[in-house]
Amino acid sequence: MRGSPHAHMPLWVKNAPKYNGKNTDEKTILEIIEFCDKYTTTWFPSIDEDGELHYYVKELQSHSRNHSKSCLICHGTICRFEFPRAISRRTFISFPYMPKNDEDVELIKIVKKTLRDINIELNNLEKDKILTWTDFDTILDKYNWTYEYYEWSLSTVHSRPKIFHKREPNARWINQYNEELLRAWNANMNIQFILDPYACARYLMSYTTKPEREMSILLEATHKECREGNVTVHEEMKKLTGTFFNHRQISVQEAIYRAAKMPLVYSSRGFVFVPSHSNSCRFLKSREALQQLNPNDQNIYMSNLADKYFDRPFDEEFHICMADFASNYEFFAVKRVSKNPRTPIKYLRTLNFAVKKRVGKSAIIRFPHFHRENDAENYFENLLSLYLPIRNRNELKKPYELFYEEGEMFDNRAK
Repeated sequence: MRGSPHAHMPLWVKNAPKYNGKNTDEKTILEIIEFCDKYTTTWFPSIDEDGELHYYVKELQSHSRNHSKSCLICHGTICRFEFPRAISRRTFISFPYMPKNDEDVELIKIVKKTLRDINIELNNLEKDKILTWTDFDTILDKYNWTYEYYEWSLSTVHSRPKIFHKREPNARWINQYNEELLRAWNANMNIQFILDPYACARYLMSYTTKPEREMSILLEATHKECREGNVTVHEEMKKLTGTFFNHRQISVQEAIYRAAKMPLVYSSRGFVFVPSHSNSCRFLKSREALQQLNPNDQNIYMSNLADKYFDRPFDEEFHICMADFASNYEFFAVKRVSKNPRTPIKYLRTLNFAVKKRVGKSAIIRFPHFHRENDAENYFENLLSLYLPIRNRNELKKPYELFYEEGEMFDNRAK
């Protein structure tokens, strides 16, 4: 069901063969093929062959022949998941065919058209029967194609190396799966051997940063309405905020997660923002705290990570840069200090906070970014603040770019 909790994740398998692009030797390619055949399959057994697996594959691994709105691209004519999939008598890696001249370009056009025609004929045939290899061979004969030529033709379709799994004619709509996992998991899966790590990372990031198109349309309509009504900027922001909070569409599953206060995010690493630049945004103290201050007191902001870094103890342990401090240490109010901490506690010199080393993995840091060419001074000030062990910002001298280039103390890791 769309909206159900699911995972997109890379898995590293011990002793798996490693694909090395164009430099992969034939022996490794064969090992990859054997590895894929060992752990994945597209087999769609009949009820007589294996009734239980037939049910699982039909209900969980079959792509809808009607397609969904989300899987059709190019004006609703092409499935972005490439269903129905190409059938094959064996698992093999297809490498893209690169045309060398105009004749090759024309040949590719003809081959692609023939593949589309073959696909249409297979679609029409399977409406009335279960496809067999005899049906497929008959269609190939009609176009004067051999099976070997058909396998080669698949290299004209993709611009990157691609694995074509062994697939029977009746499994054109089946996603590859692991039989043992499917029986135990009883849910859909899509297992692929990664040939292109960058494409895999990009695919994962596209999901984690996927925009909500319906919300964008609503916000755009609200913005247009405000512009036509000549409302003030303040009123427009209120309307946009109201639209965002009151019209967001979420699935039933997400609503349950939120209502039950179940965590929506898990991470093996912590993240921390480092306000490394001197002009980073600051948060005001609470209204109550401000009311207790002298009217001329300029100490109106809450302390941030940079303040705590500059207030760190003088111990040799803390002769570190701001990036290491943020990544390897965590701090908390003194009143929350545990009586039996797992790691030693150190107190800041003036601020009412304590600091201790992180247990386990270091946190991933995030920090402001400036363009080196267009904003050099801010770029180098930020870089120096992050990676040079200093006690206060006055130790950094302007111009920062010159200080960066000629300073002897600079930590080489930042270069």
